[in-house]
Amino acid sequence: MNLSFNDESYMLHAAASHVDLVRRDIRVPGARRAIPTLEAVSELQGRLAALIQDRSDDVLYLIETHPDGADRRVAIEAHAAAGADTARAAQHYTAAVAEFGFLHRHEETPDTPELQDAREAAFRGIQEHLESAREELATAKQTLQRAAERIENPKPRSAAATSCSPGATHVKPQAELPTAAAPALRSPASRHAR
Repeated sequence: MNLSFNDESYMLHAAASHVDLVRRDIRVPGARRAIPTLEAVSELQGRLAALIQDRSDDVLYLIETHPDGADRRVAIEAHAAAGADTARAAQHYTAAVAEFGFLHRHEETPDTPELQDAREAAFRGIQEHLESAREELATAKQTLQRAAERIENPKPRSAAATSCSPGATHVKPQAELPTAAAPALRSPASRHAR
């Protein structure tokens, strides 16, 4: 049993599940009255920061504890890419937090035409940034899942790679084949040999 294979694949699936849990908890409000409390917003912001740190920690863990190989390289690349996706999600979420703060600060402020416009603009900004954050996290999840599947189902080595591997039988170049009555280019044997 290849323990390294199982460990790397398990880590990728676990990371993808964790990312998806946070993504599902980021809900895009359909109306201003549905915006979450600042406490809930801050808690999710902390979870996003933890996701970024997790990807960095996983890369370091793989480097320090796993021998170099194709599976480790695939896993490291996926964790690093997912970390970048999650960082972009955090940027969008942070921008939404600023708009949340504005709406909460002016929750009891008497309406004016200017304030009403500002509130509407802030709310649209919240919707757009939260949707973008969700999309970035969906990309991160997909990146991690695909890497796990790639490790679990490695592609078979191509014929070209096999022919170049140590110990493979090499066909003599065409120039070294003895001349026969039929031209070399039209010979079935020479076509297979090329």
